[in-house]
Amino acid sequence: RPPPRVSRRRRSASTGRARTLEHVAAFDGDRLRLPPVIDAFPSAELNRAAYLWLAALATSAEPLDHSNPLAADLAWIKAMEAATEQTLARCPGLAPAHGLLCAQLLARRVDCAATDVEAAVEALVRRTLGDPSPLPAAALDLLRQRRATEPVRAPRGYHPAPPVPIWLRLETPKAGAGPGAGEDAPHAPPGLATTTRKLGKRGDLDQANRKDSFIVHRFEAILSWVESMNLNRATDDDDPDNAQKAAEDQDHITLTQNDRRAATRLRLHLDLAPQDADHERLADRFTYPEWNHRARAYMPDHCRVLEAEASPEGDSFTPDPRLTARVRRQFETLHPRRILRPRQIEGTELDLDALIAAQVQIRATGQGSDRIYRDLRAIERDLSVAILMDCSRSTEAVVGDRSVIDTMRAALAALAGGIDVAGDRLAVWGFSSLKRDRVFLTRCKGFEGRVTPEITARIGSLKPSHYTRLGAAIRHASAMLAKEPSARKLLLVLTDGKPNDLDHYEGVHGIEDSRMAVREARGRAQAVHGVVVNADGQDWFARIFGRSGFTLLPDPARLPRALPDIYRSLTQET
Repeated sequence: RPPPRVSRRRRSASTGRARTLEHVAAFDGDRLRLPPVIDAFPSAELNRAAYLWLAALATSAEPLDHSNPLAADLAWIKAMEAATEQTLARCPGLAPAHGLLCAQLLARRVDCAATDVEAAVEALVRRTLGDPSPLPAAALDLLRQRRATEPVRAPRGYHPAPPVPIWLRLETPKAGAGPGAGEDAPHAPPGLATTTRKLGKRGDLDQANRKDSFIVHRFEAILSWVESMNLNRATDDDDPDNAQKAAEDQDHITLTQNDRRAATRLRLHLDLAPQDADHERLADRFTYPEWNHRARAYMPDHCRVLEAEASPEGDSFTPDPRLTARVRRQFETLHPRRILRPRQIEGTELDLDALIAAQVQIRATGQGSDRIYRDLRAIERDLSVAILMDCSRSTEAVVGDRSVIDTMRAALAALAGGIDVAGDRLAVWGFSSLKRDRVFLTRCKGFEGRVTPEITARIGSLKPSHYTRLGAAIRHASAMLAKEPSARKLLLVLTDGKPNDLDHYEGVHGIEDSRMAVREARGRAQAVHGVVVNADGQDWFARIFGRSGFTLLPDPARLPRALPDIYRSLTQET
């Protein structure tokens, strides 16, 4: 039965508008743009399978560039046919889903062709989708011209073939595409500089702090920027756009102390060389190495951890009672439960089914099983959890009507109550740092004992201070967690920013040291997961924890609801 045909007038009046609103997957060789919604198929499973197929198809497709619409359609059909064959050869498991998608498209596709040429192109599309119907003469002629590489001219009024939901629209990247081509690129908000990394170096520019600046006569009105020099000159206070442009033009950024502050604020990503840092070994109860990514070696006893117990003081912390009750209800299902095990060698009562089966076996064969008891046994989760909460100065930032530290404390207090209900062994630390010899870990709870109101008050007493030496904090918590006898161990890190400290612990050095600390913990059979409350941390957090080892929460308000769900997904039995 031939597919239904639609007249040209009806097509222009109705389907033309639908085509305009239809989302089509596009691929230009670099970027794959998928439709926000695919509803071309009768079931959600098939629409979901179409997304997977389009992503796989992009691995075999090549971009096209044709100004002739008929030649573009023929090249498109040929490219999709070749890409489909390659994709099915690489991913044979997609063949059943692809067959179902093609069958649904053939049954639902409406032939909108108004001329013989358009009908021939539609026939080629249907044949590529698996239609066994013979091709018309016009379609065979188009195939002959395509094989002979003859120039194909589109007739007057030719309309391109309708899109196929499981095919890609192949494009060629246009020069200058993207922000800045034909329109102004979006400006970064105040306080933000370019996202490109710069090489940084520290220097002592003491002349800049002098108040008797020398006078320079400017002979030419040519404005430019040069590398930082130790000169006795006034401090410039430029507008943010000019300051950002100056930062982008420099190959190296020099950091120094200046007595006079400028109003212009920029945020830069700097790679600072740590060769001038102090590498003297420390001695104390808790000392840990630090990874030097340039030398690819550890600096032994480089960091000292000062652990102290939190002491509630000042304003009392009151957790949200509704949030606490909701989290406790969620975690009640994780509490160790007792189950009745049948067919045991010994137990609290007879297993009548097993006893009857054993008697039947004895009468039939002379031998029977002695597993004729039932026994109630508790199923223990056997899990220890260490939680590190970032208490650096950056957590003082206010998002909405609440600071980040307040949101983190409320979420952690509720989570601690839920973990206590589940019966897991829990330890909680807040951490901050002031150089390598003072890495502060404030212990709110050890692994022993229950979560009491005093423990909750300790969590509420955590205050922002200093900086974020993440590697040393992870190593200390991991060392404490390694002493636990539990079969399963989890280290959860809650932070809002990139690792940094005053003594060169920043940029790549801080990220690489934190990454090595995570690798060391995982080498001890500990699961490590990071929860970052930040809208701009995906690149460096993925480097530290791995692509599947962290959760990014741009909005801090989501943390109280998301944190218990994250914990349950990480600790559920598999």
